Amino acid sequence: MMRALSITGQMIAEIVAPQPKEAQRVYVAKTSFPGPIYTVLVFPAGSKEGRNWECREGRLELLRKGYSPEELELLEVEDE
Repeated sequence: MMRALSITGQMIAEIVAPQPKEAQRVYVAKTSFPGPIYTVLVFPAGSKEGRNWECREGRLELLRKGYSPEELELLEVEDE
């Protein structure tokens, strides 16, 4: 029964989560502790210009799967 609830929960999460779009390049520029909190450089598909964003581990994985920083409501970081 618990396994069925777990699978159902995963299915619901996949349905309500934002869907990934085009491929993008994601680079970790800096890691801050405690956290960790990552500053990542994201280049949208086909773009030569990237922008810096701040995120945690879970959001980093979603970025790598193709979710945009805007979909994940990440905080944009100014260039240092």
